[in-house]
Amino acid sequence: MNSSLVLSYRDRPSASQSAALATHLRALAPLLLLPSPTPPAVDPPALLALWTYLARFLPSVFEKDIAGDVEGEAPHALVLEEEDEGALEVALWSARVVRNGCATGKERQEGLFAIEERFRETLVHLTAHHTAIEPTFHPLASTLIQALSNLTTHNEPLQSRLFTSLTELPSPLLPRLLSHPTPALLTPSLILTLNLLKPSPARQRALVQTPEGKKVLGALLECVRRLSEVDEGKEEEGFGVGFAVFQTLFVSNLAQQIWEAIDVHPHQPLTPAQQTLLSLLHASPALPSAPLFLPPLLVKLCKFASAAMSAAAPEAEFQLPSAPGARDGAGEEGEKDADNEKGKMKAPPDQRLPMIVRAARMAMETLSDLALSSSTSSSTSSSTSSSDADELVEAMSARDLALPETLVDLLRASLSFLPALHPFALPEEASPDLQAFGSIKSEALRLLGVLASADAERDGEDGDGGQYVRRRVGESGGLEVVMSCTRADKREPYLREHALFALSLLLKDHPANQAIVARVGDTPVGVLDESGRVRDIPDEVREKLRGRG
Repeated sequence: MNSSLVLSYRDRPSASQSAALATHLRALAPLLLLPSPTPPAVDPPALLALWTYLARFLPSVFEKDIAGDVEGEAPHALVLEEEDEGALEVALWSARVVRNGCATGKERQEGLFAIEERFRETLVHLTAHHTAIEPTFHPLASTLIQALSNLTTHNEPLQSRLFTSLTELPSPLLPRLLSHPTPALLTPSLILTLNLLKPSPARQRALVQTPEGKKVLGALLECVRRLSEVDEGKEEEGFGVGFAVFQTLFVSNLAQQIWEAIDVHPHQPLTPAQQTLLSLLHASPALPSAPLFLPPLLVKLCKFASAAMSAAAPEAEFQLPSAPGARDGAGEEGEKDADNEKGKMKAPPDQRLPMIVRAARMAMETLSDLALSSSTSSSTSSSTSSSDADELVEAMSARDLALPETLVDLLRASLSFLPALHPFALPEEASPDLQAFGSIKSEALRLLGVLASADAERDGEDGDGGQYVRRRVGESGGLEVVMSCTRADKREPYLREHALFALSLLLKDHPANQAIVARVGDTPVGVLDESGRVRDIPDEVREKLRGRG
């Protein structure tokens, strides 16, 4: 590298000086990536001298006024002098020289690391709002972030120093990078974050234990949320990197601590950060242990959803199919008015209800999968252990949590809020506004079945303190609610099958629950065989029931 060209760059250069240096750097940068026994020489002192000047000069370029009234210019176009454009080009290509040059090994990284402070100073200016939204500066910002990542890759001492520098309060730079308004710049910021976190359990724990780490954690969750809403392009790659960051944290068994770090608004049913974390957990292929915050969270979500559905649901409530004497909660006021028969809402639903229902569905799916993981997969270091799964089931079954009863209440409210839609209903009858509610009843039934199955594996029928799920479901009217889910529903094609399976598990070897179903009388739900299992009604019996009606 030509040191004389660089060292003469101490005062404001002319356009020709900048052009000459940029040409030299442009030729040097790609050569540094080619395999060669004698890589091109890079002069760290010369580059440091160059960036000592650039770090002082570039802020004046970044602070140029946005000119929207200049004739011939597009609105809000940035107008730069020729010397400013030359300095930007020199900065871009010298940053690429550093990015490419330090990829050859630790010795080169340590020689160039002194320039890291100048890069950080420049990125502080590039993440200011008026600069961050200017596309002219995006290539330089992206290259500087990539250079910081390459300067420390596989170099633990340098990674530790850089992580400390990027997260120092009161104005940590890393959260600013992760909050950049341009999605395309979030990917290199996430790669930098992953490189700093993955090799170090200590830095991972700092994310959930220290004030500066929690700032980074909040920015990470918001960054992933933004990228999850992008349909295609390079931003898709960014979401994958963000997912890998959280997979690293989950594998280190930090899911519970992440939740505790962001659970700072107990009056809200669910914050955006919590929703993002729940989505990431739901998508995670395996967790080393079951996060115990999920059962209480699910109860909170279900209670909110049940209250919101009940406040908006039509007066007509669920009924058992041809169930004389059944507990249907339909009231004693005689006929319902025509509007309610058509499913007219009493009041507009809470605007948060679709989001809460989606979150509750994800929590149910995650809990069911975790509870079943010990029996459905071989024991590996990356899957939830049998003891953890048992602990999770015990937590979900605890009487003071009342999760089974809460699931019954949710099913009851959803049956009134969304009566079964006939399988041959016209497309316009299936409102797209209700798509968020798809499979919510099926997932609630599945989780009830999981709890009932674990219940049946215990010794005895009821257990001490009335902890057993099956008895509590029967006492809360849950059997009738489950039977009411056996109607075919276009929104949930397999709802009937989920209901029959859950009912089988709730009745198996449980005489008290079998007696409740027997008191209900003959219904199109099914029949009990000698072992207490629910079987489909034979056609001849079904015809007799129809004739009786």
